[in-house]
Amino acid sequence: MPERKAGPLTVSEAYKEFESVHSEIVHGTRNGKKPSKKTNKRFWNSVCNVLHAYRREENLGYSDNPIHPFPPTVAIALERVLGEMVAGTLPEPWEALRRAGAPSPLPLEREDIGWAVRYMKASREGVISDKSPNKTVREAYGVGESTVRSWVKKYPHVKTDDFLPNASPKVRAAIITKRVKSGGTRYSHSGRSLSAISTR
Repeated sequence: MPERKAGPLTVSEAYKEFESVHSEIVHGTRNGKKPSKKTNKRFWNSVCNVLHAYRREENLGYSDNPIHPFPPTVAIALERVLGEMVAGTLPEPWEALRRAGAPSPLPLEREDIGWAVRYMKASREGVISDKSPNKTVREAYGVGESTVRSWVKKYPHVKTDDFLPNASPKVRAAIITKRVKSGGTRYSHSGRSLSAISTR
């Protein structure tokens, strides 16, 4: 698998990644070869990357008018598998991706954690004025103090300026604060918050 850049992908870059693995699968299928579990994972990871790139601030801007349209080929792939699910069948490619053990954080959960890390770093850098950022984050996400600290250590690549590079610090602070509130609400309902764990 080709090495990808460290930062977030643009829609064009994500779609190029999708096209590459999609072509590989189509070519193999025409020759009677079913895609491997590894290839399936690459394919659906590329779909997730397209979805993520499409809704990032860099593409939607401030008015939710996308700069790059949503790729039709990706829409067709999603329509096909979602259609199978609506019909009551778990799509074979997804069934093959199931694994035993505790699940890792999902892409949206990792994104929500990323905004928490940005909030912590933005507070330290003076971009956001908050003397107790750990408290703000843990109350929003429903986690403990040590969890917030571990996130900052685990995601050192997350930066306060890795989105909307031309935005002013004031705009960046407003977006980070907004995302921590919405991300915290989503994360706390994902089953990973302290309250959710205590009720299992």
